[in-house]
Amino acid sequence: MQIGEDEVLSLQQAGQRIGRSPHTLRRAAERGTLRASKIGKTWLTTAREIDRYARENMGKPGRKPKECTPQRTPH
Repeated sequence: MQIGEDEVLSLQQAGQRIGRSPHTLRRAAERGTLRASKIGKTWLTTAREIDRYARENMGKPGRKPKECTPQRTPH
């Protein structure tokens, strides 16, 4: 959907665009790190906003992955 020059996306569509779940994006919207509006039961944001969010927030550390212990090789 387009409003003016901005492409409007549901959080489902936005998540597909940047490889994040809609749940993650909804939490970001609730925290205020992603500008989005809730219309009825549907959260909406713009393509421009999701691109900004991805630039500024993706790749930042969250939970650290478990460290893998190197496998021992038989001698």
